[in-house]
Amino acid sequence: MNIKEFVAFVDKLPDDCIEKKTDEEIVFHLPLTRPPCDRCGSKHVVVERYRKQKIYVSDTTTYIYRKRSYKCASCGVRFFEPNPFLGFHQRWIGDVPLRLFRGNKKITLRKMVTLLNVPFHVYKELENGEIPSSLELAGRVAGILSVRIEDIWGAEAEEKIRAKEQVSERKKQQAIAKKKEKNAIKEEFSVFQKNMKNLSLRKQKRILEMLGDLAEKEAPGTK
Repeated sequence: MNIKEFVAFVDKLPDDCIEKKTDEEIVFHLPLTRPPCDRCGSKHVVVERYRKQKIYVSDTTTYIYRKRSYKCASCGVRFFEPNPFLGFHQRWIGDVPLRLFRGNKKITLRKMVTLLNVPFHVYKELENGEIPSSLELAGRVAGILSVRIEDIWGAEAEEKIRAKEQVSERKKQQAIAKKKEKNAIKEEFSVFQKNMKNLSLRKQKRILEMLGDLAEKEAPGTK
């Protein structure tokens, strides 16, 4: 949910859900729903307390969400009520969808890195809004979170990822070609050194002088 949708959502709440409303601050809670227990599924839950959570949507207005904490009468577990605008541990409206989906699944960042078997910084870049380097990685992320690739990175995600893959492949091929060229030059120079050793010092000196003259003529800006 983006900021515009969040503001519209709060505006449509029943009047008794708005506890305070000024230009600087809006305090609200959600209608009572009594969701089933997160652990055992029991519907015998009671409201234990309210916790204030600040939600920043602009430089001038702060929303304070008084979210309910429930306690299950059957197993004793405590949990917060679900809401449509913030995921588990999410603090900002309009947060990166990947972070929101991971939060809703209650998967820690470290656990996600382990499940994907990628370097920490690679996954961190994804949570900062970077698109995956390959469709294979995007598919694994989406699979773990039980969503679609486009749910996380948008409708044109696959097209953008394919384009990124093509750029990455071109760079890879360029690097391979450059390495081959470097190895070929090394091999030719090695042969040159061996041949030079079979010549007299006078001839070696003369060849080096000729190479120096040639390099000078070929240097940029030399006529």
